[in-house]
Amino acid sequence: ESVMLFNPMTGEKGKAQTRKEGGKTQVRLQLHSGESVILQTFNHALTGVADWKYVQEQSVSLSLDHNWKLHFAKSTPEIEGTFDIDTPSSWTEIVHPNAPITMATGVYTNIITVPHIPADDWILDLGDVRESARVRINGQDAGTAWAVPYQLKVGKWLKPGDNKIEIEVTNLPANRIADMDRRGEKWRIFNEINVVNLQYKPVPYTDWQPLPSGLNGSVRLIPVTYK
Repeated sequence: ESVMLFNPMTGEKGKAQTRKEGGKTQVRLQLHSGESVILQTFNHALTGVADWKYVQEQSVSLSLDHNWKLHFAKSTPEIEGTFDIDTPSSWTEIVHPNAPITMATGVYTNIITVPHIPADDWILDLGDVRESARVRINGQDAGTAWAVPYQLKVGKWLKPGDNKIEIEVTNLPANRIADMDRRGEKWRIFNEINVVNLQYKPVPYTDWQPLPSGLNGSVRLIPVTYK
């Protein structure tokens, strides 16, 4: 009779749009590739429950492709200083000897100007993230994205005019592990099955090439209307 939708990434919930077709109940879904949603069905009509917010992107969006700066909140081995990287790109590409081998949390910062566009909300699309991103807007925590589609609804933290965006991205330790193996550093301090190969033999990671780390492409701010 009724269906509720739950977003496991953000905690959003609401009553889904449904229709009857051939004696069966159909549920309207909006899912990006790789995205998940939880459905709960009820044999009675739901009352006093907010509707699920279906999103319609407006025809314009803001491409946040320039004027980015990068510094590291923590890094091992350490990377000091602030880098004018302009585009939101992998920190393995910056000119620093530790960039391809560090495990770190890098902070991408930008000042963006939000125009006066009527919208029910704004979606921050982070694009390709390696591997998780915590977002702050004007000093306020706007959420954490740790899986595709790496999008957050951020309208409540934006204001007309200039806004400061900080994106803290944490990478995997793979680049650090490969470097330690190449230098012969004994980093394995446990005896677990997850440090062997498919043949259950100890395996070095000396031939691993640097994995992309941080932001890896276009970042967009999208005005949306709820339908």
